[in-house]
Amino acid sequence: MLTDIGVATAATDPGLRWIVMRHADDHVHIVATLVREDGHTNWLRNDYPRCVKATYDIARRYNLHRRVPPADRTAHRRPHPAEVSKARRTGRGQTPRDELRRQVRTAVAAAGSQDEFFDRLRKAGVLVRLRHSTTDPRQITGYAVALPEARTGMRRLRA
Repeated sequence: MLTDIGVATAATDPGLRWIVMRHADDHVHIVATLVREDGHTNWLRNDYPRCVKATYDIARRYNLHRRVPPADRTAHRRPHPAEVSKARRTGRGQTPRDELRRQVRTAVAAAGSQDEFFDRLRKAGVLVRLRHSTTDPRQITGYAVALPEARTGMRRLRA
């Protein structure tokens, strides 16, 4: 598992130092330094998804039961401090991302069909861009939403 993540290396490599502690009967904790013995930093980029995959592989290999499901990165992300600060400066009660999330949830809860969902969003003043299937242009495979007055350093969504 530690090799898959990028923490453990060959015995001849003076790489990262790590320990595994058995915390209880049902799990362990892994602690690793990111500074190698030769003084260089080993930035384990994108290590969380690799850790999740490695633990699933271990669980499958040894027929272990996972009590806590891994995060799948679909949970609500907290607003960045810059977003919160900008919302305050512009007199908004919440960040545009949170406002969009609320409007989309409201529209989906009230809509009886896909068309009604997109109509409700547009009536609420939300810009909606539909993504159509490349194999069947009549099929909608995704969408993007934005608030007309909310701008960031990224390009603006057009209706």
